Amino acid sequence: AVELRLGSPERLQQEVAALLKSELHGLPHALLANLPVKEVVTTNYDTLFEQAHGGENKPLTVLPYEPSNKEEKWLLKLHGCTDHPADIVLTRQDYLRFSERVRIVA
Repeated sequence: AVELRLGSPERLQQEVAALLKSELHGLPHALLANLPVKEVVTTNYDTLFEQAHGGENKPLTVLPYEPSNKEEKWLLKLHGCTDHPADIVLTRQDYLRFSERVRIVA
């Protein structure tokens, strides 16, 4: 219904991405990002975990968008990311397209 009103699946993905963009992360993201683990998986679209992780001093590979470096901590985004609206998974069809378009190698 919303997709029809916006005109296309791509437009819906763009709107979701725009609504979920934020420059500020909260305490829960900071606590999770600083746990002593090397592998993290999320279904969240936002980039709050990446922001909370700490940037350049603490490397973080975001899969499936960057090549994996087995020495670094990585974050697997299973349902897409606001930085890549075309990959945001909202429907079963989006999920099937995502798994066809993106190859995840950790």
